[in-house]
Amino acid sequence: MREILKFLDLNEELEICRFNNAMINDLPIEEWLRCDVLIAFYSTGFALQKAIEYVKKYKPVMINDLEV
Repeated sequence: MREILKFLDLNEELEICRFNNAMINDLPIEEWLRCDVLIAFYSTGFALQKAIEYVKKYKPVMINDLEV
């Protein structure tokens, strides 16, 4: 995960927005950052269902499939 983000940070045309745990866990998806492309890294306790709802509502391009 860190290596992927480091590589993407090298591209000056991209703006990397990181969703922190407080935003994901404590806020409704309507208050999350908006993005055009989403990469989700699963970890224990990750709010997967909220992330799926976000994708369905805002339709960012997905790098990986959340519903596998």
